[in-house]
Amino acid sequence: MGNYVRLEFSGTAELADRAVTPYPTSLTAGVEADGRYVLLVDSRVLEDKSARLQVRSPLGTSLAVATLQDLLDQDRIRPIVVDPEVPLEIAPHPDRFKGQRQLMTVRVLDHDGTRNISLRQVLVFATPADGLTDRAATPALVFSGRTDQKGYVPGPYPRGQFIDAFAEVARVLTPLRLEEGGSFPLRVVMLFEARTARNVSICVCALGAGTGEDSYLFTLLGESLELHIQRPDA
Repeated sequence: MGNYVRLEFSGTAELADRAVTPYPTSLTAGVEADGRYVLLVDSRVLEDKSARLQVRSPLGTSLAVATLQDLLDQDRIRPIVVDPEVPLEIAPHPDRFKGQRQLMTVRVLDHDGTRNISLRQVLVFATPADGLTDRAATPALVFSGRTDQKGYVPGPYPRGQFIDAFAEVARVLTPLRLEEGGSFPLRVVMLFEARTARNVSICVCALGAGTGEDSYLFTLLGESLELHIQRPDA
């Protein structure tokens, strides 16, 4: 769809008492590929000093405007030269949420994705993209929380662009996937693989009389530690 021209002029209407009153009116015509257009008007319009011709783009932008008297050349309208419309470009908003408050939800599952990791502290670290020029750029804490019984933890959304990110749960580091452009997704599902159990044997001397062995099994930060205490003979 090309440009179009709009001719605005004053029409006249005859009232019941035969009085004549003017009123504003207009005609519109599309511009052909060769720049021609056709407007059929009464000869009185050519004498209307208030008449004006306007060229508009398909979007309605005014490209040129002039009075009809200035354009007339022996009852012909001189060619009108207009520049093409500059395309409207809207720059993307620097904040994808346009200032609105957002939450990020992290869900933690076991390695098989069958069991919720509940009541665990979740720390999310990320390296800001603007730190690329800084050789000392290090990951910063951008999210923290404790999972509920179903393994979920919501928190404020980390705004900005990052080059990498990882989560720490019970001293286990898990890389996180970022969106294209380096932003965090609104929902993060991570698979947590606990460290394998290891045995710790401690020999304790001078515990007093008696013999025997006491064993204790406890879990600390994702590690199953088995503690054997060997009591010496009296």
